[in-house]
Parts: sequence; C-alpha cells; structure tokens
Amino acid sequence: MVKKKAQEEIVGFVLVILVVAVIFLVFLGIAIRKSDTREKTENTEVSQFLDAALQFTTDDCILRGIQPAKLKEVIKACKDNNKCKNEKSACAVYYDTAKAISENSWKINDKDTPISGYSFKSTYDSSTGSSQIIGNEIINHSSSSPIIAEVQKPIGEGITVHFLLFSN
Repeated sequence: MVKKKAQEEIVGFVLVILVVAVIFLVFLGIAIRKSDTREKTENTEVSQFLDAALQFTTDDCILRGIQPAKLKEVIKACKDNNKCKNEKSACAVYYDTAKAISENSWKINDKDTPISGYSFKSTYDSSTGSSQIIGNEIINHSSSSPIIAEVQKPIGEGITVHFLLFSN
C-alpha cells in the first residue's frame, strides 16, 4: 500500500513538472515572436530612412542644369571625383549631407531608444572585383556595439549604400 501511494505521488510530481515546462515553452515562443516582429519593424524603418535619404535634395550642390542634386546623384559624382558647379567637392557635400540627415533622424544614446550609433557608407565594385569605399564612411558608434539593423541599397553604376544601426 505504501509503495502504491509513493508511485502516485511521483506520477503527480512528474505531471506538475510537465505542465510547468509546457507553460514555459509557450511563454518562450511568445517572447521570440515579439522580438522578431520588432527586428522586422526596425529593418523596415531603416530601409525607409535610407530610401528617403537618397532622394534628399542637397542645398549646395548643382551637378548639371540648375536643380540641386539628390544625395544619390552626389554619391555617384563623388565616386568619379567630380565637383559641384560651385567648385565644392561632391564627396564633401555627400559626407556633410549624409551626416546631417543621420544625426537629425536617429536619437543616439537617448534613454528611450536602444540606438547607440550608426554607420553610413557607400561602396562600389571596382573592375578588379574588390569593393571600394566612396568618400569617407560616416561613423558614430563604438567598435564594440552590436548591429541591430542593417540595410544595403544598390543605386546603380555598381554602387551600394550601406546603413547600419548599433545598440548599447
């Protein structure tokens, strides 16, 4: 009789452990789904930011005609080491404009956001097959920060624009 009662207690204990494990797995699954959704939202937001930045019209660079150039056109001009009509370097305009757009768009080290920095650079594939950086990379983060979002956009002529966000 004592042996049967002990077996029943062990079976009850195992059932309790199984129920707790199932509940834990359900909560774990919900938590993983929420983090995936947040990551997709962040990547979508970064992608839309980069699309808008590339269409941004610069204030001080006219490449041809009388219309100020878009950032995308300035990046292409920088690759070819061209100058704007006002003799300002296209690379200097690219750097200044991309830095200003990035700094004004992202709250870096704000207590309400996990973003600690960003990197904005453009590369092109040279005829040798290697990737070359166009102008200077705009970096505002520490080298040990993990990447939380990364977007790459090809803009033609073998040029790709890269934007990365970093977390604390």
